[in-house]
Amino acid sequence: MIAMTPLEQACEAFLASQTRMDELQLRQIQVDSAVALGEWGIFSNWNIAHITGLEYAAVQAITGKSDKTGGRLAPASLPLMLDLRAEFIQTSTCSARTIRSVIALGTSVPMIAKLIGIPRSTLYLWSKR
Repeated sequence: MIAMTPLEQACEAFLASQTRMDELQLRQIQVDSAVALGEWGIFSNWNIAHITGLEYAAVQAITGKSDKTGGRLAPASLPLMLDLRAEFIQTSTCSARTIRSVIALGTSVPMIAKLIGIPRSTLYLWSKR
């Protein structure tokens, strides 16, 4: 099995939560995703709830963690952040337009930095180009 990054796992969980499927199967995927995302220590319970589509109280019970992590994250921006990460891996830079699009969707620069692995200062600079 290939190890996934927190970003890849979050994106996969979000896309699964948006897919039409049997309710029982969806619930199992949501719970499994909440457990996996909670183990990373990057996402808050609110982030996990928005990514998986579960209610906050359910996520809190599943993860058993306090809400001291995370940052502003718009789940709809996850696929764009995957594109940013791929672009960075290939070219060592990122498109200002894509960075601004992720920010416009509601994800903070510190959260982008955490998930992609690029320093915040660099993202701020690139977003101003």
